[in-house]
Amino acid sequence: MTPRDPAGRRDTPVVPRRAVGVAYVPVDMSARTLTVAVAQNMGIVRPRGVRQFPITVTGAPRGESVRVTLAAVDEGILQLTKFQSPDPKDHYFGRRALGVGIRDDYGRLLNPNLAAAATPRQGGDSLGGEGLTVVPTRTVALWSGLVKLDGRGRANIPLDVPDFNGELRVMAVAWSETALGAGEAPVTVRDPVVADLTLPRFLAPGDEAFATLRVDNIEGASGAYQVSLAGQGAARAQGAPQRLTLQKGANQTIRIPVTAPAAGIGKLTLNVTGPSNFTIAHDYDIEARAPFLPLTTVQMEPQARGATYSLTAAALSAFQPQQAKAI
Repeated sequence: MTPRDPAGRRDTPVVPRRAVGVAYVPVDMSARTLTVAVAQNMGIVRPRGVRQFPITVTGAPRGESVRVTLAAVDEGILQLTKFQSPDPKDHYFGRRALGVGIRDDYGRLLNPNLAAAATPRQGGDSLGGEGLTVVPTRTVALWSGLVKLDGRGRANIPLDVPDFNGELRVMAVAWSETALGAGEAPVTVRDPVVADLTLPRFLAPGDEAFATLRVDNIEGASGAYQVSLAGQGAARAQGAPQRLTLQKGANQTIRIPVTAPAAGIGKLTLNVTGPSNFTIAHDYDIEARAPFLPLTTVQMEPQARGATYSLTAAALSAFQPQQAKAI
């Protein structure tokens, strides 16, 4: 027991303190750890189709069957959220903070921390309004479900890769009756010629914006490529198809005018064609809505017995078309 004045003031009562030491005792768990190899020698994976992801698990105890789950997630999203790949070995076998139990009354003399409870902060997202129904950006998060490996600890797991150009982090978690492990690997998904269209997150009726298109000929044939953007619903693309001449390894960026004639859900379709019968198409959903917060009006009128009240279309004339409803 050591007397201590935590605030350093003469009028503060002496508060005792105590130190307790604990030591971590490591245990060798290598006999219960599986080695998981994921997506080895896959190279470049093409989007839009079912692809086989190989997985090999070694170190399983004799006579035990191994099961695995496989996930493939957009690496950009994982970096934004600082997501760590699942590691059951570290979760179950790793070093943890040790709990301490005290079996005397000395703790009742300790001042907890001489501080009041903290006031939680509130965010700035309480303004109101609804979220967007659709957005033009896409994220990828694929999961295989439970898969049982063969007697050699191997499997080719199919995943339906969508229309996506980027890097996937492929993560596997494996376990048997008495052992477990995990593995991960980066896998690049892309077309030979990558056409990346950058759009506003949303539009408002009457907006005139630009879509930025970057065409990157990474490994396609050199020559002339034709790009066209068409819109339907609440989105329209302006201008005729454009012709780009791209050598292998070159890229070019253009801007295409985009408008929203009315509120609603729109779709923009990008088509790219080129040498050696190259053709790809990308769809982008985008919402156009009024740039105002939701407004509710209440109308009250006297109602005589036996009378009928009918709401006319004029009651909604002050609101955006197709953006109002009566209840």
